[in-house]
Amino acid sequence: MIGWRIVFTEMLENITPWAVVKVLLSIVVAVVVVMVLVLYFMNIASIILLLIAVAAVLLARRRWRG
Repeated sequence: MIGWRIVFTEMLENITPWAVVKVLLSIVVAVVVVMVLVLYFMNIASIILLLIAVAAVLLARRRWRG
């Protein structure tokens, strides 16, 4: 938890438009998938898929961070 501001400012300095686009797209896709699952299924399977989607987003963010 130490140095989050430093990490954040470094991310902002090293940021590229393509990286921003990729992150925004991944967020939008995750939100749409979650909304569709919640609206249409509302059962245990959707919760499992939601957890998988969250894990995938976290892995993608960690990979993007380096």
